[in-house]
Order: sequence, then structure tokens, then C-alpha cells
Amino acid sequence: MNDIVFEKISENFKKSILDEIAYTYSVFALDNTENILSKMKSNIIIPDRKFLDTSLQRKIKTDLIFPYDVLVPKINNFIEEFYKEFDLSLTTRTQLSKYGERSEIFVKQFNENLKKSMDNTKNIILKELNLQILQSNDTKNVISRMQNILTKRITSLNSFLTESAGQMKQYMLLWDYQDKGFKYYQIKTNGDNCEECNNLDGKKLLISEGEIGINLPPFHPNCDCIIQIIDNNGNVVFNVTNEEKENDTLSELNYLQTSIKQIVLGNYSNDATLLGTIGQIALGFLGFDLPADIRDLIYDITNFKLTPSHALQTILDAASLLPVIGSLKYSDEVIDAAKKTDNLADSIKYTNKISTISDNVRKMEKEYPINANGYFGKKGKNCSVIESDDPIKTSADFYKNLSQGGIEKPLPNGKGVQTIFDDGSRVIYRVKTSTPNSPAIEIKITIYSGVKKQKIHFVK
Repeated sequence: MNDIVFEKISENFKKSILDEIAYTYSVFALDNTENILSKMKSNIIIPDRKFLDTSLQRKIKTDLIFPYDVLVPKINNFIEEFYKEFDLSLTTRTQLSKYGERSEIFVKQFNENLKKSMDNTKNIILKELNLQILQSNDTKNVISRMQNILTKRITSLNSFLTESAGQMKQYMLLWDYQDKGFKYYQIKTNGDNCEECNNLDGKKLLISEGEIGINLPPFHPNCDCIIQIIDNNGNVVFNVTNEEKENDTLSELNYLQTSIKQIVLGNYSNDATLLGTIGQIALGFLGFDLPADIRDLIYDITNFKLTPSHALQTILDAASLLPVIGSLKYSDEVIDAAKKTDNLADSIKYTNKISTISDNVRKMEKEYPINANGYFGKKGKNCSVIESDDPIKTSADFYKNLSQGGIEKPLPNGKGVQTIFDDGSRVIYRVKTSTPNSPAIEIKITIYSGVKKQKIHFVK
């Protein structure tokens, strides 16, 4: 939900409550009366009951009923209807669905905190209303005070929703790294910290057990701790941040550091990279390889193992002291570096792999066939049509499968989402359209690869 929509819904909510208070006061507790308290909490006389809803009149008949007792349920109802607007949307649930049961931890936390916020709003508003009645304040002062209270509660709700959106993104980033094969993370503190944060600083934790507020930041208001993904040896691989550039830089630095370590330490280094091996060969051609050759031979002798591969490596390192042959010793490292390069590519494939819609189309063809002309579903009036018993569920599944590998963003008008691929292609998903109960998906292609630009409506 964008800011404009939130503001409009909030203003309508505020106006509804203030109008109801003003109406109740104008009918049952006119200004300048001797005691507003007695008016608001005294039985409504029969002639004045004509101002009540017809259904309520039939229900209470001649029973006792106070103006306050009429007003409070209406205020509670306005609050409940207002908070329903902020239940997790279908779009959000679609985003979370790809993470399976893991997403339930966020859904549970969000629902609990949203209900807590709603209950607090009810308590604060009714407490203030009771205070105003007890003080017998006139309508103008009551409305002014209640308006301030409502504004503060709306601001508090907005802060909660913003914080929840950040928490959801943090969970999703963490689960994305888990899907890439990482198991652990650690907390990194920044600046001045509380005891709770300091106790968790640098601690190795399982991604599968991560829970915001327990072992995932934020742990308290204004918490500035961050999450770092680490490998099995405790080395930092990624910072969980919204800035992808920071993670790209970190991966490049790790690769560069490993390469330099290989050049300096030679056989004493456990890792080999293509860049490091090229550096070692370059030292040989420049005539600076003798100290390195002696270093590697000492390592082989002091760490000798009776295996064919290690014996061959020792022979090559010894022979490398002879002219020309030196550069041949790195042949095994070239092969190893090539393998390591593949592994590196796997670990940062989310930045290097070019994702396209056509990759997903091939995986979807059995469930959602595409015709020879590159279109899904049946031909409609101005679009393609896919029939289903549950159009919303089917469209959500279609979008989920088609958008794999892209980057999802909300539409500028807040009425849907779009996924953008590396080649510039886009998939746009709207649950609510001008056609009732008919979600729509638009596919916009930059490079034709078996699927054409099209709009699809999902219908019964």
C-alpha cells in the first residue's frame, strides 16, 4: 500500500470516529448542559431513542441504554474495520509462498503485532473518551483532543507497517541465502550497544532458527545491528542489506583476497583461484619464482603424504627449480582453479546469471501450455484468457512460476507488483482489475525467445 492510499484510508477512519462522537454529543449531551457525564452515562429517554438505529431500537425496546454504550461499539467497529485494511494482502502472501513453511514465522509475528496495535488503539481511544466525559468537556474540546489521539495512533500504525515491511524483506533475504546453500549467519553490532546486542555480537547462528527480536535484529527500537552471512569456516560472505552493490563488492573482495593469498603463500594456501594461478605463472615468466619454488618444495617435504597426487606435486615442485619447467608446475592448479571458479560462480550466480522469462516458460509448459505463436491460454477479445475454478489462486501460481529469477517491485500506483528480469523483460501482476474477479498478468518482452508480449486475464 502506497502513502497516498494509506493517508486516504486513515483520514476516512479518523473522520468516521470524530463524526460519530460529534453526533452523539449533539443529540444526547448538548453543550452548556449542567453535567455531560450524567447525560452520556444515563438512560436515553424514549423520545430521544428515535435518533438510534432502527435495528438497535427493536433490540433494546424499553431496556436501559446509555449514549456511551451506543457510541463505544461503533468506535470499536470503526477501529476493527480500519485495521482489516492492513491484513497481509494476496500479493504479499504470493511473495512469501515461495519460502514455504518458513514464511509462517513472519506471518505469525505480523498478525500478533497488528492485533496488539489494534487493541492498544481501542484502549487508548476509549480511555481518552472516558476522561473527556468525566471532565464534562464540551464538544469542541472533546473533538480536538480525540483528533490528536487518533493522529498519534495512525502514525504509530504507519511506523509498525514500515518496520514490518523491512522485517519481511530481511527474512526473505536471509531465506534467499539459505536457498543458495548457506547455513549460518552472525550479528554485527555498530556504535554504542546494549548488553543484549553485545552478547550476540559475532555469534554463529543457524539461518533456519532465525527469528526477529530473538536472535535477529532489530532487538529493540533504534537497534542498528546488521546480519552477516558466513560460510562453514566463519568467513563473512555477504552482508544482509538492501544494497546489492555492497554484497557484490564483498564477493569481489573475497575473490581478490583469496587470489593474493595464493600468490603469496603458494602451497600453504588451501584455496586456488584462476586469478591467483595466473599471478603465480606470471612470477615465473618474470624471473621472480625461485623463492616461491623453494617455499613450495619445503611445504611438500614437511607435509609429505604417500599418495600419487602428492608425490607428483613434490616432483613437479622440485623440477621447477630447473629453467623452463617451472611454469609447468601450475598445470594442476589451473585445473583446480577452474573448478574453484565454477564454485565461485555458483556462490555469486545471483549477480552473474542472466535471468529471462523464457527460462521459466519452459518449466511451466506442462501446466500452462504456450501455443506456436508464443501466447498462453485461449484467444480472448483483446487479450489471452486462462480459465480456472479459482482465478485468483491460479493467477498467483502462474505469476510465482513466471517471475522466478527476477527482481520484484511494487507498481508506482500501489495496485500490483512487477518483476523485472536482467534482460529488461517484465511481468506485471494485478489482482484487482476493471473486470470483476479477473486478475491480470502482462508480459513485456525485450528480446523474443518463444513467448510474445501479451496480457492474460484469469476467469472462471
